[in-house]
Amino acid sequence: MNTAKLSPVETTKSNQLIDTVDNLNRLTGQARAVVTSLCSDDNFKTLNETTLANLLWLLGERLDDIETQIKQIKLG
Repeated sequence: MNTAKLSPVETTKSNQLIDTVDNLNRLTGQARAVVTSLCSDDNFKTLNETTLANLLWLLGERLDDIETQIKQIKLG
C-alpha cells in the first residue's frame, strides 16, 4: 500500500480527473439511454416529429459534452 501523501497540486489534479471520469460516465449513460429508448421496439416509429427531434438534439448535446470533457483531459 502506498502511503505517500500527494501535494495539493497533485490532489487537485487527481480530483479533477475523477470528476471528469464521473462526468464522462454520466454523459455516456445519458446518450446511451436516448439511443436505447429510440431503438427499443422501434419506438422511433411511434414518436411524433417534435419528440424525435428533441431526443436527437439531446443526443447531440450529450456528444458535444463528452467531446468537451475529453478535451479537458488532453489539456490537463
